[in-house]
Amino acid sequence: MKKFTFLFVFAFAAMCANVSAAEGVVKKWDFTVWSDATIANFTADANSESPAWYCHEFDAENGNALKRFKNWGKSVATIVANGVEVEETKGILFPVGLTGGLATGSANPNTKGVFTDGKGDLSIRFNFGDNGIQCGSSSKVITIKDLKKDQKVTIVIKSASNGTPRGISAATNMAGAVADATYGDGKEEITYNFVVNDNADATFTYSGGIILKSITVVGETTSINSINNSAKAIIASEYFDVTGKKVNADAKGFVIVKTTYEDGSCNTAKTFNK
Repeated sequence: MKKFTFLFVFAFAAMCANVSAAEGVVKKWDFTVWSDATIANFTADANSESPAWYCHEFDAENGNALKRFKNWGKSVATIVANGVEVEETKGILFPVGLTGGLATGSANPNTKGVFTDGKGDLSIRFNFGDNGIQCGSSSKVITIKDLKKDQKVTIVIKSASNGTPRGISAATNMAGAVADATYGDGKEEITYNFVVNDNADATFTYSGGIILKSITVVGETTSINSINNSAKAIIASEYFDVTGKKVNADAKGFVIVKTTYEDGSCNTAKTFNK
């Protein structure tokens, strides 16, 4: 009987801890959704004696519900509220220097129902109907930490102005289309797709005020163990047909062989018996 063996990762590889390579979502930051705990920390910060954030806008038509927070006169890199790093933004660094404050004569921005003309450049829009992180100024840089070569990065943004096209003007350590031809106005979201060049941080620069919606990183989520199984003792071999039913080693047709080694690792192979 001739046996032709083709080694590859098959459905039965899921049974083996050392064969598990797959492409999937490594990390997704969704800036349109904020947890109750995060909002509570922003609120506590805004009402502290030395706030880094203030209650920027309320919805008079919806029971004066708070719509967003803005930074108040303090630089931002890692976003922290009430002394706690914000969970939804971990791994992203925002532009240092996006500082703001109140114009002379402004009302207390933390007084509910009062609209302020404060000029903080970073805004957490959590109850806006168009949520995200609003990033002001122009030619500012946002950093995505600890990326890996060949990972795919998708960034979704929107111009903060309905009449002014804006977008990503440049990127480092990521290859993809940027600059004027990719810009859009505030009427629709823009999706940017990049491929990471090397194992390192990556950055992107936005041309003007934008609303950052999400960042998604896709890549290999697990790895194939490269241990040379031929040097290890086999303690068991099992045979299955393509439906997963156990069969004899000499069963005709395609047979999946699961080999278990002394260290608990295993391997799968697909064979064809004539």
